[in-house]
Amino acid sequence: MSIPFFHMDPSRGELSDREFLEYLKAFLSETLSALRKEQRESLCDGNEACRRHSDAMDSILRALHDRSRGRFLASSPDLKYRLAVVAVGGYGRKELCPKSDIDLLFLHPYKMDRYVEEMTERMCPRWTTRSAPRCWTTG
Repeated sequence: MSIPFFHMDPSRGELSDREFLEYLKAFLSETLSALRKEQRESLCDGNEACRRHSDAMDSILRALHDRSRGRFLASSPDLKYRLAVVAVGGYGRKELCPKSDIDLLFLHPYKMDRYVEEMTERMCPRWTTRSAPRCWTTG
């Protein structure tokens, strides 16, 4: 069993928000299952498993970001807003353990605007898994 490949085009409009989040949760679940199996079979050590789990979370957050940004641009094509998303903690060090929280820091200009509000809301969905992002904003 190998790690699943994230092959979804996040700009696809066919999926509802619910279906999109279900796909992301399924991808994460399959990744964690594959990593557990590889560790049991001594195909990778704990450090490698944590790095690969972090890479999977990168794919998930990139998909959330791209979909959220695309939707925002559809309603406000003259994007003049700025936002940086920074992974911190174990995830930021690529040491993401299974069932760890995902710590994200949103850096933006002093005044929080509509773009920052929408992006943070969409990138920190209310997941029913234990690996839900924990988010902070600072400006």
